[in-house]
Amino acid sequence: MNIVTHRPFSVSETETGMKNTEIIHPSHDSLEKGNRLFITCGGNTGSSLVAGQITCETIKTYFHSFLDGQEDISVDFIEKAIRMGEIALSEYRKSHPERQELSTALSLFYLASDCVYLCQIGESRIYQIRENRIVYETIDASPGRKIRGAHQPVEINVVILKDVRPDDQFLISNCNPFNAQDEKNICEILKVHATAEEKLSQIKTYYLNKYKRRFSGHLVPLRGVYDAQAIKRKINKLVYSFI
Repeated sequence: MNIVTHRPFSVSETETGMKNTEIIHPSHDSLEKGNRLFITCGGNTGSSLVAGQITCETIKTYFHSFLDGQEDISVDFIEKAIRMGEIALSEYRKSHPERQELSTALSLFYLASDCVYLCQIGESRIYQIRENRIVYETIDASPGRKIRGAHQPVEINVVILKDVRPDDQFLISNCNPFNAQDEKNICEILKVHATAEEKLSQIKTYYLNKYKRRFSGHLVPLRGVYDAQAIKRKINKLVYSFI
């Protein structure tokens, strides 16, 4: 199976009012159609911002360094990437004793060739939206759980979603869980025929107007889910027809 996306979009701009501080990867100005790794980190303090920067950069570097251009990964691979983020936080603490309270939440989304990997630590959410309704969302039973360092390894839960269909949309959000009315309104925004950029802009405005906080996150719209082996067989059949 081969999962193909429309162009995804990310948003993380500074807004007025109550301030939230997040780190996202990829940033909104470095997105490409082929991006498969999406991360949000951070919180509402300066220490969370620093912790988010260190964690996000470490995880991103681990993926880019050890994935070797392959799309398919494993739960173990993701766990190791997060453990490296914890080690990086601990190393930073050694040289910055004033930063002992470093911690960050995390949402991680990875689009493999035949499934989607989701990992949530803290209060952020990842939503799978299909036909104007939420068919799956990540839930952290311990919202106070954070990435704090190698001295206090966090419990890591990775979910593998194989039920993905063309036109599914994934919203990777930094914010606290939406209530039922929020979710209904956001689904209304997502069903409109518009680009991912336009939809995220509307969600950001909705969140800012209602909660007076900045919204950061990603929107990944799927374009198609194809049987790679079937396509390969068709190509081989076509090639042999000319021999």
